[in-house]
Amino acid sequence: MNPSSLLFAGEVLDGRDEAHALIKLRDGATPVVRVRILPARHLTTPATGYLDLRDIGRESEMLELVVQRSTPDGKGFDAVDAAFIDSLTDESHARLVALADELNFSRAVSQAERQIATGTQLHPLKKRLAETMLAPTRAALESWTSSLTTQISAALAGK
Repeated sequence: MNPSSLLFAGEVLDGRDEAHALIKLRDGATPVVRVRILPARHLTTPATGYLDLRDIGRESEMLELVVQRSTPDGKGFDAVDAAFIDSLTDESHARLVALADELNFSRAVSQAERQIATGTQLHPLKKRLAETMLAPTRAALESWTSSLTTQISAALAGK
């Protein structure tokens, strides 16, 4: 297996059979596209990752992340832009969303669950660490505040 094959893995919709039928643009064009199996780093990135975009209904932006268009020479694929996604027919848009989900949804949910579990386990440790590190600062601040309060009280009593 080519080491980069996973990086560029996905489903190519090139018309070779019904399952890989070409998508359609509103102008009638039928470009060859690939729906990517995203690298893990793009699955749960806050606000811009697959799972967040999917969750908040930003399908078009999610498709910009996962869809690539065949290069003019047919030897590779390039990222698509918003104009390309906006030019999809409704049927092609829905089909690409479904394929993106098929390829990425369960992986994204699994990764999010692992992150939640790790965060749940690490939260008490991080809290104890923060308390320990902040204790000297807290003591100094309390001492300074107490001294300042005493000085202000004395100044007000002297008026």
